[in-house]
Amino acid sequence: SGRAEWDASGNRLPQKLVWDTVRGWLGECVPVECGNPSLVPHARRTSPAHSLALLRFGDPATYECGPGYRVDRQLSTLPVDLAHMASADLTRLVVLRCDATGNQSSVSGRTCVPICADGRLMPIDHLPLYDPREECDDGNLEPFDGCNPDCQVEPGFVCAGGSPSRPDECHKAASTVASSL
Repeated sequence: SGRAEWDASGNRLPQKLVWDTVRGWLGECVPVECGNPSLVPHARRTSPAHSLALLRFGDPATYECGPGYRVDRQLSTLPVDLAHMASADLTRLVVLRCDATGNQSSVSGRTCVPICADGRLMPIDHLPLYDPREECDDGNLEPFDGCNPDCQVEPGFVCAGGSPSRPDECHKAASTVASSL
């Protein structure tokens, strides 16, 4: 019992676990594997133990969103097995975990999204087409200055010049056109 068995072609045969009232479970337990950790755009992996290794059931893969980004759904508290990361900024921490079904599930959010009003217009090419986040970023949360507190261009304004290293400048548009469908 507990030994792997092979067919004539060299393939491992599935093995059933059998309960023995004296010796307990007989057979071989094989851990659930989730494969290599997923890539998280605009983040760096902070769990070097899993940089090349396969994730197994319960294993976490942790990432830190890059400058100008935050996680789309923040952790309220750090999982106990990640206590060594107590100094981590939870607004920027992405935690994926290998679950019992062999999938990588999200403990925190899965995506790094731009931080609104930090004065950096960040790329959003990894987000769904026409994602409404950060159309502009003028570095403040003031309304009626061309870039509203949700980082959307306000009607009648044009914003330009923003980049990962500098904020947008917004100006009243020289002319506006109203349209409807």
